[in-house]
Order: sequence, then C-alpha cells, then structure tokens
Amino acid sequence: MIGTWSGNRFSPVNPEDWEAFLDRTLAKTGIRDPREAYAHLMKYGLSLNYWNEYVMEAYVNHSHDMILLAGFPDLPSSRPHSRQRSV
Repeated sequence: MIGTWSGNRFSPVNPEDWEAFLDRTLAKTGIRDPREAYAHLMKYGLSLNYWNEYVMEAYVNHSHDMILLAGFPDLPSSRPHSRQRSV
C-alpha cells in the first residue's frame, strides 16, 4: 500500500496524488501511447534500479499481507529513507 508517513501515522495515498505522479512521469518514458508508457513504467521504471530504490527508500512497515510504502518515486524528499529527504 502506498501512502504518506507523518510522525507515526500512515495515511493511504490520495488517488489524485498518484495520478499527478503518473502525469509527471509517463512522458519521461519516451513512449507516446499512454497505456504502453504506463506498462513500461510499472515494469521497468525510468532506470535500472528505479523500483528497487523506491521500495527501499519508501519502506515504512509490513504485515503478512502487505508492505507499507510512503512517498512517491519521483519525489525523493517524500520518501522516509531517502538521502534527499528534507528534515
């Protein structure tokens, strides 16, 4: 589950915020068709370790049936474990 982390509270991401991420990011794939761009982004990301780095830097917690991730892949300062996180 993707969301935001504030203090010790996790809140699920607002769908509009996730859509804004996609709006900012899909064009960066270089693929014109939005469906193909989406499929490529979700499978490969924008770089070799795009999704690996995101999961490592966004990890907040887990349970037996889900992993909690906070922040957005394209906004390093939104991820709790990013080196670029603003304090």
